[in-house]
Amino acid sequence: MAKVYKKACYRPVPKNATIETTADGKQYAQWTAQSEPLSAELVETKNGPRIIQFSDVYIARYTDANGKYIERSTGCKDRRAAEHVLISWLQEVEKVKGGILTQENIDLGTKSRAGIDAFFDEYKEWHRSRGTTEKHIRNAFSQIEKVCKECKFKSASNLNAKVFSKWLTKKMKKNMGASTRGRIAWQWSPSQTGSFPRRNACRAIRSKKFQRRT
Repeated sequence: MAKVYKKACYRPVPKNATIETTADGKQYAQWTAQSEPLSAELVETKNGPRIIQFSDVYIARYTDANGKYIERSTGCKDRRAAEHVLISWLQEVEKVKGGILTQENIDLGTKSRAGIDAFFDEYKEWHRSRGTTEKHIRNAFSQIEKVCKECKFKSASNLNAKVFSKWLTKKMKKNMGASTRGRIAWQWSPSQTGSFPRRNACRAIRSKKFQRRT
């Protein structure tokens, strides 16, 4: 059955966390990271106590025209908006079944329309699945989001290596440190695509396809 949901990720309890129990018996871990207070539900697993953290945006689950199980980010933080996105995808599935569209047509259109947030949400989830700390993820993506904002990368179709290179050159002229420059270049390198090489914006920005754009 098609649905939208926020993906859960089970992580070790932070070392500096304090445990609070609510009136209904649920336990929550509370801790501070970079002066930011955080909280997450605490549950028992076969590997011991873990906190549950959920994806920033809703994930859609449905079956495509070939009967293949699909799970993809909607890029939406609001449930109703995510459900509208899912409905549009289900309508596309019906068009493929009816011979009005092909799956290739849909895939090409989806890649060009996809918002940057959808790519990055998948990338964040990949990092979480590898055990990357939330602190590392926040630090990395604060810089990545800054690049997207200043380069005006709002969707996959906006990605352009020439624009990115000009932005980086401009920052270097304004005395951007070598370590910062190296870190940004590393974040946008193809090796940092996680398990989503065909859909991740970090690979697209450095791919030959985008390097040929002018």
